[in-house]
Amino acid sequence: MINRFYYEIEEHPTFICHSVLPFLPSCTLRQTYLEAPSSLAPAASRLLGDDHAWLPFPHELVTTEPSNHSLCVAFTPDGKYILSSSDWNICVWNTTSREIIRMLAGHLGEAYALTVSLDGKQVVSASCDTTVQIWDFDSGTSIRTLSGHTAPAVCVAVSRDGECIVSGGRDSVVRVWNPSNGECQHVLYGH
Repeated sequence: MINRFYYEIEEHPTFICHSVLPFLPSCTLRQTYLEAPSSLAPAASRLLGDDHAWLPFPHELVTTEPSNHSLCVAFTPDGKYILSSSDWNICVWNTTSREIIRMLAGHLGEAYALTVSLDGKQVVSASCDTTVQIWDFDSGTSIRTLSGHTAPAVCVAVSRDGECIVSGGRDSVVRVWNPSNGECQHVLYGH
């Protein structure tokens, strides 16, 4: 995992994702980064805080996943689960046991973005198959497929009240959806 991201971190330090640092072993790149004379290192130190508060996942967590890479990750609001994309599936990991507890399967392409509703009952994913899927978290089944993008859907968000889903695609369009009936309420142009 470290070899995979070392070049990007080294060559593009302004793009480093601080959310990834807690999952790196403290004895390796993470510690090197925090000790480096970088303008970003102090900010990372404040974000990461005490080593004991951020226990990194072991590397075998990555190798047991069904694919060689993940395009996106998300936590559930209660912090008990992590979701990650894996080929055409979405893995749901238990943060305590560090095992996959279920797979969400239904996209016809990789999921580029994931989010979880504030109540933790639904997962929403955006995929290169141009669709947005709404999933029931507990059963892992697809509740609804939102179709309308003409190019890969690459980002997605759920409103705090759960009454609205917004997706963005490589078609340069932002779509506002009603999750109850799957209808597109607004199409925002201009990008």
